[in-house]
Amino acid sequence: EEGKNDKLRSSLLSNERIKQLSDSSGCPVQLHELPCIEHAHGPDAENLSPTLSSSQFDYILITSPEAAKVMASAWIDTGRPKLGKVAAVGKATGETLKEFGIDVAFVPSKATAATLVKELPPSDAAIEEGRATTAFYPASAKAKQTLQKGLEERGFTVLRLNTYDTVPAS
Repeated sequence: EEGKNDKLRSSLLSNERIKQLSDSSGCPVQLHELPCIEHAHGPDAENLSPTLSSSQFDYILITSPEAAKVMASAWIDTGRPKLGKVAAVGKATGETLKEFGIDVAFVPSKATAATLVKELPPSDAAIEEGRATTAFYPASAKAKQTLQKGLEERGFTVLRLNTYDTVPAS
């Protein structure tokens, strides 16, 4: 993601050894960003839009800016159906959702799936209705089972769809 490496770029350009090499060779240091990964459709990508348009969940669980983009695009394509409360792991994920007009109802105190598992409260509606809290988790195909398994152990019903994948850049 171009522009997200500003701290690394600044650190490299201010490094004394790199400055010395550049000065002694007479060649200025030039840095170029080359993508190593890209995102592709996951095995469940075709199920995302139908799930958003036909199902209601207490929570939608979004764990990364890329997951936010994938889910928000499908949500817009399906006419912006009503969503449950959206939980976002991390500030960048929440900001990405807000850019698409999606309100974030819950952010854990630490930007990890394990912390979300510990801190996400059961749905008030689920408690009142005597049922399990439901959660929809559109995820990366490479995401660990931490979030899904942890919430299921707490009694939540979780639907996970592997909606995108991270692959080597072509």
